[in-house]
Amino acid sequence: MNKLWCLSILLAGCGGRPAIWDSSYSPQQAVGLRSSVAVVDSGENRVLILSSPAPLALSTDAVGVGLNVATIKASPDGKQLFVLSRGVQPRRYTTDQRPRLTVIDTEGTPREASRYEFTDPLSGLVLDPEMQWAIAYVTPGDSRSVRNPNEINLIDLQNPDAAPIPMTIQSGGGSPRSFLFTDELSVPNGDPRRFLIVQTEHEVILVDLLDAASGQPEQLRMELPHNQGGAVGTPAQVVFHNAVVDAEPPVPSEIAVRATADSSVLLLALDTPANLEHAFDLKPNLLEVGGVPSTIEFVNTNAGVRLLALVGQKAALVDPLTSNSVQVNLPTAFKAVTRVTDDVAGADGGDVALLWSDQAATVGLWNLGASSTASHGLDKLEVGTTVSAVLDVPGDSFPTYKILQSKQGDFFVLDLATQQTSPMVTNGRAFSVSPSPDGMRLWAYLPGSMDFASINLADLHATSLTTERAISGVFEIGRADETLPDRSMVVLHQSASDLAVTVLDGLAPDSANTRFYSGLIYEGVTQ
Repeated sequence: MNKLWCLSILLAGCGGRPAIWDSSYSPQQAVGLRSSVAVVDSGENRVLILSSPAPLALSTDAVGVGLNVATIKASPDGKQLFVLSRGVQPRRYTTDQRPRLTVIDTEGTPREASRYEFTDPLSGLVLDPEMQWAIAYVTPGDSRSVRNPNEINLIDLQNPDAAPIPMTIQSGGGSPRSFLFTDELSVPNGDPRRFLIVQTEHEVILVDLLDAASGQPEQLRMELPHNQGGAVGTPAQVVFHNAVVDAEPPVPSEIAVRATADSSVLLLALDTPANLEHAFDLKPNLLEVGGVPSTIEFVNTNAGVRLLALVGQKAALVDPLTSNSVQVNLPTAFKAVTRVTDDVAGADGGDVALLWSDQAATVGLWNLGASSTASHGLDKLEVGTTVSAVLDVPGDSFPTYKILQSKQGDFFVLDLATQQTSPMVTNGRAFSVSPSPDGMRLWAYLPGSMDFASINLADLHATSLTTERAISGVFEIGRADETLPDRSMVVLHQSASDLAVTVLDGLAPDSANTRFYSGLIYEGVTQ
C-alpha cells in the first residue's frame, strides 16, 4: 500500500497571527481547467490554482481576485479562468473596490492576464464559445437602489485593452433571460457576421456583432406572436443555420424561435434588403408544426434544409422556403434531438439525428439523408432506461461513442457504429458523470460520499475507487508541459474546516496508490 499524507500548511513566523488561522472555511466554487483545478478562497479574495506537475504531486498557486466573487467560469479550451466579483457594496469611499472581471491565464505560472471594471455589481457571465466576446450582466440578486435589468456589458476578448461596451437591450418591456452567440452567418448584402441573440419574456433581440467593437452595435427586435390561446409567447429555444447558396432556390441564413404553449415556430430569415444600404432585412414567417413541439432543430435532409420539430409521437419536417410540412410517425414520443452526423458513417448527404426522451426507455437513430424523409432510415434502439442527457466523448479515440445519462442514476455508453449500448449500473444512486478530456475514460462520483469510479472506454472496464473524505468534485488534469503524456486525478474535499485533495494516477487509478493533501486554504498565508 502506498498512501502518502501531506499537511500542506505554511507556518507563520513571529509577529501577528493572520485572521485566516482563526476563521472557519466554507465550501467554495471550483472549476476544472486543462492542467489545473481552480478553487475560490473568498476569505482571502483569491483563487487557488491546484496543479499536478508529476505523478501524485500537487502544486498550489494563489492569484488575487476581486472582493465578493459572484461567478467563475473556465474558457472552452481550459486555459483561462474568468472571475466576476461584486466589489464593495455599498461603495462609500474612493478606496472601496469596484466590481470587476478578472481573467487569469492558468498555463505556466498562473497570473492575471486582464481586468475589467464596472460601476455596478454584476453576477451574470456568459462566454462566447469562440472566445471573441464575453457578457457581464445584472441578475435579480444584484442589490442596489436602482438597476437597469436590460443593461449588459459586452467585452471584446480579442482586444484586452478595450473597455467593456455598456449597452441597453432595446426590449418592449421584458428583460434578458438568456443569451446565444451564433456562428458566422452569411447575409445577402454585406460581410458575414455573428449575432448575439437575447431572449426576454416575450421577444428576441438580435445584436449585430460585426462592428460591435467600434461602439454601440445595431439591435433588431422581434416580438413573438400570440399563441393559439391568445397570449404572447415566451421564447423557449432558439436555433439557427447558415445560408445554403448552392441550393436551388438558395436558402438564406435563418433563425427559428420555439415558444412555450405554441404550435407555431417563428422563422426569421436574413433576407435580401429592400434598401441596399442595409446588409439584410429580417423577414418573419410562422411555421405550423402540428402541435406544441418539445424541441426544434435545423437539419439537412436529402430534400434540403428542413426545420425538424418533435411533437409527441410525431416529427414535423418543414421546408422553411415553402412552409410545407411532412409529418413522420415515430416509434415513441421523443422529446430531444442531438445531431451526430460527424460521428457516424453513411450519412448519405444528410444529417443523422439521435432522438431521445427522459420519459422513454428507447432512443432513435434517424438518417435524414436516406432516400425518403419519412420513417425510412429511422432505427429504434432499446436502452433499458430513460435518457435525461447525452454527453459527447472528446478526442478521436472513440468518435462514435455517446454517454446517455438517466434520472434513475444509471448511465450507458452508446456506440453509434454498432448501435449497441453498455449499461453502467449505480444501484439507483445519482452519480455525476463526465468524460476525461482526452476521451479515454469516464469518471463517475457520488457527491458527498467517498465513492467514485473510472471506466476505461477501450474495454468498458469499471474500476471502483474510494477516498477517506467526502467528495465534492472530481477533476482529471494534464501536465502544464503538454509533451508529458501522464495525467492526474484530483479529488476535491471541501468541508467547514478544511480544503483538501486526494491525488491519484489519472491513467491507472488505484485507491491504494494515492497522496492526500490537507490544509490547502493556508497555502501562501504569512503574517
